[in-house]
Amino acid sequence: MKNMLGKKASPTGIVHVSNLSGHRRSYLALFSNMFQLIPQSGPIFGSKFISLCTTKKLIFATIDDDYFGFTMVSIIRALLGLRTVGIFLRPKQCFLDDKLIYKVKRLLFQGLVKLPGLTITSIIPHDLCPEYVKISNNWIHDPQLWDIDTGIVKPKRDAFSDLFIHDDKNVKVLSFIGTVNIIKGFMFLYSMVKYDPSLAKKIKIVVAGKVDVACQDAAEELKGYGVLIIDKYLTDEEINDLYNISNFIWCCYHPSYDQASGIYGRSFQNNKRPIVRNKSLISKYKKYTGTNDIVIEYGDDKAASELLINESQKKVNDDISSNRIVGEIIGQWKEESVKLIEGSL
Repeated sequence: MKNMLGKKASPTGIVHVSNLSGHRRSYLALFSNMFQLIPQSGPIFGSKFISLCTTKKLIFATIDDDYFGFTMVSIIRALLGLRTVGIFLRPKQCFLDDKLIYKVKRLLFQGLVKLPGLTITSIIPHDLCPEYVKISNNWIHDPQLWDIDTGIVKPKRDAFSDLFIHDDKNVKVLSFIGTVNIIKGFMFLYSMVKYDPSLAKKIKIVVAGKVDVACQDAAEELKGYGVLIIDKYLTDEEINDLYNISNFIWCCYHPSYDQASGIYGRSFQNNKRPIVRNKSLISKYKKYTGTNDIVIEYGDDKAASELLINESQKKVNDDISSNRIVGEIIGQWKEESVKLIEGSL
């Protein structure tokens, strides 16, 4: 086997996630292939504990599911003189003060960054959030910004996309992809369509993903406005197909959900325009990606609807950049990430 830089290697360690939900499965596959490590999932404590403590190399592809288990394994490995890498997805919680657990988390990670042999790697750049220097040793760009090998993926259309191919080829497609819930901004999208029903006529809106109970009534109501609701867990092929036929990708999340976004990363890699919340963390990523984001004020139905309609009617290419430039950025980030993590193992 070869890793992502073309080097031959045999498995010399483990990459671990506590479960396979969400982006964890893709992280597990990415890092195990990249560094030739054995992929492993499940609870830290139990049958896997000894191997996690003693394997030569170890990456926790996400440390956020079991902080206690991650801490115990890291301390034991430090005592044994072994190195550990932990990918930190939600460092922001360390700096929230509304719950005691967040203060405890901040103190914990302020100590862990000093532990010999342990490298805590944030997926948020330190220059975007300088305070993260206190609770992580270094950073990489979110892997879902650079993990597609070819840079720009344009799969052939299949039966899934044929469900909503419409007659008017001039109508742009806006896709809401993934779990349909409040924190992903679905109720704001619902409110926008309710405020201005013409939005769903001037833009083909597709909501594809399992609908949360709290959003089911709103999703059902949107069908009456012409919004296509596909209430199901999506396959990777269906997700790729959605990106392929979309012009705009919904990334405008609730203010309480201000963190890295795999959907935003995929929109960048597929060269599609993201719709982001003003002053959100991902809206600041433009300094790295150069994306032509559509930035809207969360909760302002009138301004957001008008902006989306205006953007949809522009006779311009909706690609965020040239495929060549996007591919170059992805390649650079991938190479930098490999070198940084490899040097910490």
